[in-house]
Amino acid sequence: MNHLLSDQAVREEALSPVESFIVQAPAGSGKTELLTQRFLHLLTKVSHPEQIIALTFTKKAANEMQERIFNTLNTAKNGGRDIQPKTLQIALSVLKHDQNLQWELLNNAHRLRVMTIDALCQWIVNAMPCKSSLAYEGKVHLFPEKLYRRAAQECFATCLTGPLKPHLLNLLEQLDNSQEKLLNLLSFLLTKRDQWLELIYNAKDTSKLKIEALLAGMAKNALYELKNSLEAYEMQDLQQFCQQLIAYGAMPDWAASLSSWHLNANFSLEHAKALVKLLLTSQLSFRKSADHHIGLKKEAHKKAEFALLKAKSVEIFAKLALNSSFYKALIHIHNLPASNYKVQNWDLLQSLFIVLVQLVAHLKVVFKEENNVDFSEVAETALAALGDEDNPTDLNLYLDYSIKHILIDEFQDTSFMQFKLISRLTAGWETTDLRTLFIVGDPMQSIYRFRQAEVGLFLKVREEGIGNIKLTPLYLTTNFRSCANLVTWVNQHLKEVFPAKENIALGEVTFHQADTISKENGLVKAYTTNSSYEEANLISEIIIKHSQEKAASIAVLVRSRSHLDALIPLLKAKQLAFDGVELVSLSNKAEICDLYALTQALLFPASKLAWFTVLRSPYVGLSLTDLHVVSLYENLEHPLLSEDGKRRLAHAKDVFTRAYALKDQQLLTEWILKTHLDLVGQHAVDQDMWPSFSHYFELVNSFTEKNIIQDFELFEKYFNKMYANQTASANVKIMTIHQAKGLEFDTVILPSMGRGTYKQNQELLRWAEVVLAKDKTACLFSPLKSRAEDDDPLYNYLGYLDKEKEKYERQRLLYVALTRAKKNLYLLDSKEKPDSASLRADLNSFLFIPYSLNVLSSIGKEKLDLYRIPLADYAANPIKTLALGSKFTQLTIDSAARAEGILIHRWIKWICCNEIKSLDDIPWEQISQETKDKESEIQIKRKFAPFFNSERGRWLIAKHAEAQNEFAFCVNINNKVATYIVDRLFLHEGKRWIIDFKTGLDDADSQLKHQEQVNNYAKYLSEYFKEPIACGLFYLTSQRWVSWAKGVKCIV
Repeated sequence: MNHLLSDQAVREEALSPVESFIVQAPAGSGKTELLTQRFLHLLTKVSHPEQIIALTFTKKAANEMQERIFNTLNTAKNGGRDIQPKTLQIALSVLKHDQNLQWELLNNAHRLRVMTIDALCQWIVNAMPCKSSLAYEGKVHLFPEKLYRRAAQECFATCLTGPLKPHLLNLLEQLDNSQEKLLNLLSFLLTKRDQWLELIYNAKDTSKLKIEALLAGMAKNALYELKNSLEAYEMQDLQQFCQQLIAYGAMPDWAASLSSWHLNANFSLEHAKALVKLLLTSQLSFRKSADHHIGLKKEAHKKAEFALLKAKSVEIFAKLALNSSFYKALIHIHNLPASNYKVQNWDLLQSLFIVLVQLVAHLKVVFKEENNVDFSEVAETALAALGDEDNPTDLNLYLDYSIKHILIDEFQDTSFMQFKLISRLTAGWETTDLRTLFIVGDPMQSIYRFRQAEVGLFLKVREEGIGNIKLTPLYLTTNFRSCANLVTWVNQHLKEVFPAKENIALGEVTFHQADTISKENGLVKAYTTNSSYEEANLISEIIIKHSQEKAASIAVLVRSRSHLDALIPLLKAKQLAFDGVELVSLSNKAEICDLYALTQALLFPASKLAWFTVLRSPYVGLSLTDLHVVSLYENLEHPLLSEDGKRRLAHAKDVFTRAYALKDQQLLTEWILKTHLDLVGQHAVDQDMWPSFSHYFELVNSFTEKNIIQDFELFEKYFNKMYANQTASANVKIMTIHQAKGLEFDTVILPSMGRGTYKQNQELLRWAEVVLAKDKTACLFSPLKSRAEDDDPLYNYLGYLDKEKEKYERQRLLYVALTRAKKNLYLLDSKEKPDSASLRADLNSFLFIPYSLNVLSSIGKEKLDLYRIPLADYAANPIKTLALGSKFTQLTIDSAARAEGILIHRWIKWICCNEIKSLDDIPWEQISQETKDKESEIQIKRKFAPFFNSERGRWLIAKHAEAQNEFAFCVNINNKVATYIVDRLFLHEGKRWIIDFKTGLDDADSQLKHQEQVNNYAKYLSEYFKEPIACGLFYLTSQRWVSWAKGVKCIV
C-alpha cells in the first residue's frame, strides 16, 4: 500500500542517517512508526546503541516506544509477521549489526536509550561530581507547593525585618495589606520561575524610557498591521465614508480626529482608535450599520443623505466583517496600552523584581534544608551542569562525545527550560560531523500550556534551527486513522477555524490538510438538546447503538469534568458499563468525605464541624433531632436523646476513647483506618470504593511528618484535586480531551461543546515576549494593580495576549478532539447559544441540528439517602472500653507546646507504653540523633535511671490497671475550651493516681505551684472517676517523690 501514499518520498527522506529533520506529523499520520524506523536505522550506523537517545515527554510514551523498538526486533527475529516491509528490512539489518558487534540487544533492552526529558535531566544531575557545588542529594517532592509556601513565608519574614522592607511594603500596599494574598501570589509565581527568572535578570537594568520606547514601537507595529489588513481601495472607501459622516454632521466628539484623516496624510494611532469605536459595538462585534450610537441620526431635511449613508454603511461594514485579519487588528488596537509607563507602576515593578530574586534565593535554601526539590530545579541544575556554549563542563564534553543522534517526540509540547537543555546538549555540534537531530511533532496538537508548553518553539526551530544545526522541514500528510469523510470534514471546517498565518510569539498555528487512504465513510452528526439531561440521554442512546458493533471502541471526551455531571449518574442508572479516567472528584464522594471528616475529628478534636459531620455520617448515624440535642447540651447522655441516639453515641464514645489512647502506638494511616473499622465503617462502603480509600491513604501518608499532617491546608488542597477512576473493562471510555491525546476510537462523542472553561488568574506579575521586527523581540512586564486603582491598560494588555494564546490553544484542542475518531463523530451541546470561549463557538460555520428527547430534567440525578449502620453491626463488633466519662473528649497528643522537656516526656511515655525493664532497652542511637548533643544524651540517661534502679521509679512505669500516658482532656471553662494533659494516669489499690513528671526545679515555691496544677487536674477528673484521687509529683533531676490525696494542701 505504501506506493499509494502521497507523502511516501518524505517518509523515505526522513530515514537519512546523516541529515537533521523537523517533521510535522498530523493526527493519525503514523509518526510512531516513523520514529521506530529512524531509531532502528540509526542503530545500524553506530558502534554503541547508547550513542542514540530518544526523548519523550511522559513515562508512558517512553515505555511504549522502547517496547515497540524491542518488539519489532524480536518479531523480526521470529519471522517478521505483522511488520511493515520497510520496518522489517531495517530491523533485520539491526539484528545483523547487533550480532557482529555482540550487543545482544534482545537480552539487554536497557541499552536502548529511550527516556523522558525529566529523566535525562535527572541522569545529568546524577552524573555530576559529588564535590561539585551544584550537586545535591534531594529527591523530587510530590507536593512542591509546600516548599514554595515555606520559601514565601521566609522571604516575607526576611524582607519585613531587613533593608528590603520598603519594597515588601510597596507590594503589600497594592494588595490592601493582605499578607495571606501576597504569600499565595508569591508561592504561585515560584511554579513558573523557569519562565520569568532569566527574563527579569536580563531586564533589571532596563530603563523606564526604554520600556516606553518599546510600547511606542508596539503601537507602530499594530498600526502597520491594521493598515496592511486592507487593500488600498478598501482603506480609501473607509476613509471616504468617514469624511461623508463628518460632512453629514453625525460624528461624536471621540471621532473628531477622523476629520484629519486623509490618504495623503499619516494614518495615526488616534485615527485607528476612533475607527475601533466607529466599527465595533461595546461587545466588540461589528456593527450592522451606522446608527445613532455613532451619531447618524435621521434629520428631516437630510432624508436622502441619511438613506445613502445608511445603505453605504451596511455594505462597507458587512464587507469588513468578513475580513478576519482586519477584525483581529482592530481588537489589537483596542487593547493597546498607552506608551507611557506610570511612575507608580514602574516603582512597584522594581520592588517586585527585587523581592522575587530574594524569593528564589530562599527557595534554594528551603530545597537544601528539606532535601527536596521540584522538576524545575532538577532541569536548572542539569543546565548548570552542562556549562554554557563558551565554557562547557567536562560532563558536557563527555556527552558531546558519546551522543551521536537525538530523537525528540512531541516537540510541540517543549517548554523553554527543556528547549535550553536541548540547545546546550547540541551546542558543539557541526553540520559536518554526521551527528543528527530528529524532531517530530504537530503544532496543531499542542494543548499543554498549563504545563509550560510553548508551541512557538516548534515554529521557531523549523524556521531557524537550533544553534548550528539547520533542520530540514518535512510534512507528513497521510492519515491512516480516520474514514475518508471524517478527514474531508475536518479539512473543510478547521481550515476556517485556524489562523491564516503563523505567529511565533502568540502561538498561532496554521492548519495543514491531511490525505486519506481509507475508502470507507463514517458518520459526522451534530445535535443540540434542550438540557444537559437530554444530552446525557442522547449519549446513552448513541452508546447503546454503537456497542452492538463488533469490537467497537467508544469514547466520550469532554473539555472539563464538570461537563459530565448529568451523564455519569445516568449511565450508572441504566447500567451501562464504562471506564472512566480521573472523572469524579473524591471530595464529592460521600464515603471519602466521611473519611476526611473522621481524619479531621481525630487530628483536631476541638473542631465542632468535623465532629458533627462524623456524628451525622454513617459512622454514627445520628438523626438531625439527636444531633441538635448534642449541639445544644454537649452531653452524650442527655435525656432528650432518643434511645437509638444514646446507643450510637455510646458506641462512638468507646471507639474514640480507644482511638485516642492508642494514637502514638500506630502510624497515622493505620490509626485512621483502625478507627474507621472500629466504627464499622466498612459496612457503609461498597467494595469498589476501596481503591479510592487506598488513594486517600496514600495522600495522607505523603503529607505525614512525625506521625501528623503538618500542613493540613495544603493537604486539603490536594484532597480536593483527587479523582476517582471508574473501571469496568468496558468498551466505553470517558475522559478529558487532554487525556485522550495519542489515542483513537471507532466512535467519539463530544458533549457540552458550547460550554467554556477558561478563567484568567490575577497574578502578581504578568509578562510577555513581543515581536518588534523579524529578528527583534523584547519582554514586557506589569505588576498587579491595586483594587483601588483604575484598570491598568498594560496589565490588561498582557492579559489580552494570554487570552489570545488560550484561544489558539482552544482551536488546537478542538482539532485533537475531532481527530480521535476513526469512524463516527458526534458533536453535542445543550446550550441555545454557545459561550464565546467554547469549542462550538470556534466552529462558527457549522450548524448544529436540534434534537429533542422530551425527557424529564430529573433523569440522571442521583438520589442521596442517609445510610446509617445498623445497631446490630455495632453489637457484632464490640469495642473494649476504657471507662471514661462523656462530658469531655479524651485525646492523646504530643506536648509540642512545651519546648523544655518535650523529648524526655515523649520517651517516658514510650518507656511506659512498651513496659521497658532496663536502660539498655532504650534506643539511645535514636535519642542521640534527636539531641545531636552528647552531653544532652548523658543528662537524659541520668534522669531516666531512677525508673530502673529505684523501687519508686519502677512502680511509676510499671504496668497498672487502666493506665494512660500523656492523657489529655478538654473542659469547658466560661464557654472556652481548655486542654489539660496528665503525664500518667492509672489505678492502684483502689485509688486513681494522677502522676506528673517534672524536669525542672523542686524548691518549695515550685512544688507549691506544681501541686496546684495537679490539684486542678484532680478537680475535673474526680467528676468522672468514682475512685478516690491520689496525686504524685516525680522530679527527675533530684529523684524527689511528692504525693498527696486530692485537695490536701500539706505535702506528704
